[in-house]
Amino acid sequence: MGLGATASPFGTTGAGPIAIELDADGNVYVANDVAGSVSKLLPNGASAGGAWPVAVGDPRALAIDGAGAVHVTSVSGDRVAKLTSAGAAAGAPWPVATGDSPLGMARDRDGNLYVANLLGNSVTRITAAGSASLFASTGAGSSPYDVAVDQAGNVYTANWNNDTVSKFTPSGSSAGAPWPVALPTNANPWSLIVDSEGNVYTANEGLHSVSKISPAGIPAGGAWPANLGSNAGPQALVLDSAGSIYTANTGNATVSKVTAAGAVTPAFVGPSGGLNAPDAITIDAEGRLYVASYLANTVVQVIPAAGDIQPAPPAVPVAPNATAGDAAAVVEIVPNAADRRYGTPSSYAITAVQAPALGCTITAPATACTVTGLANGSAYTFTARARLNAEQSGPSPASAAVTPTAPAAAVPANAFTVAVARGRGRTLVTRVTVPGPGAITQIGTRSAGRARVTACRSAARTATAAGTVSVTCALTPRTRAQRRSSAVVVRLCTTFTPTGGTSGTRCRDVRLQRLR
Repeated sequence: MGLGATASPFGTTGAGPIAIELDADGNVYVANDVAGSVSKLLPNGASAGGAWPVAVGDPRALAIDGAGAVHVTSVSGDRVAKLTSAGAAAGAPWPVATGDSPLGMARDRDGNLYVANLLGNSVTRITAAGSASLFASTGAGSSPYDVAVDQAGNVYTANWNNDTVSKFTPSGSSAGAPWPVALPTNANPWSLIVDSEGNVYTANEGLHSVSKISPAGIPAGGAWPANLGSNAGPQALVLDSAGSIYTANTGNATVSKVTAAGAVTPAFVGPSGGLNAPDAITIDAEGRLYVASYLANTVVQVIPAAGDIQPAPPAVPVAPNATAGDAAAVVEIVPNAADRRYGTPSSYAITAVQAPALGCTITAPATACTVTGLANGSAYTFTARARLNAEQSGPSPASAAVTPTAPAAAVPANAFTVAVARGRGRTLVTRVTVPGPGAITQIGTRSAGRARVTACRSAARTATAAGTVSVTCALTPRTRAQRRSSAVVVRLCTTFTPTGGTSGTRCRDVRLQRLR
């Protein structure tokens, strides 16, 4: 056993469990080869009951979509069936016809299914709506057992019969030299996976090893192929967020662990955990492994301890939101929803789509960061990638476009002038010239012995643009009475508050002549 991990029977399946998948709630689905059915186990390991298990002829692979529907390949029917989470069979156009003898199946981020047709030497693509078409040919005699899709939508097949791995572009074209990549003779690759960097790993059932192929199509050397030990016979792999691989070894009833560097723990989990010809494996958000034990008709659960298994890699986030600033944008993410199939991200990498060198990082529990260095006047969209340990998800859908803009030049608070137009019996009228929009107020005071009292007060005026505004300051009754006996000196203070700026005030003394 590895570093304190514990293994024990989790739940009972039909005869010959050969494929295993989790849904978002932690329900476990198993394709039973011998029984010809699909079982559903609840998160506590109990059988779901009801319509389950559901009869499906010669089921070999499973894929669960975002709505929780279960897709299953049927070798005897050369088709893919679709079941609801309640076990009901979907209607037309399901089941959908494939090529000859569909085995492996993978789902891309858009909901398309890719099916490896063993005897058809081909890959079928089925859209989320159930429309099927020939995606690619793997070549005569290749016998593809499994299929995988990378973050860019490239499709790979493990070709059991001719010991190769093929790569196809999202359009179905061959990736070209050096693909297909040759594995060691008699490798017999049974299954394969792709990590977030685009490295491809194959479970070589014939040579009891795991091979690694770089994104450029170069087989890794050094510790690779990783030797799992005599008679291991690996038939399935799963990846954790630290980049470690776990293999279900049918030949010697073990689970092996292979680190990102290729170091092997050949019996990470042994037969004492209840394994008997394990041939399918998956992982959850807590780093728990679920292993289908073919000859025991059970699922074995492996619970990690002391960090010996890391959580599953994270899922792709939803589109972020962006708010433009001055040569910058604040980008906010919606944290990934809880999902038992994916690890909880520790951070999110934000990238400007139009300027990929510009971005920022959001470290949980924060939900926003600021991208700087943007060009004012140019539109930008942003994507988010979720990261956990060594694994990073593919990019999210892009945000709505935003355009950074330089702020309007600040209007100087004191850049205004005041000119007296006239002083009549009841009012004092001034002409206030301002450099931009803003609010204008006035107040006038006069001496009354040793104190100062209000002489006039204006109604507030608003300037909508640069220019001159007339402001009327109404004299108080006492000031008007004073003028009948003598001249009055009024200290007139005018305040201008620019829109979005700081107010400024100018004061001047105005002599109002005695009224005759």
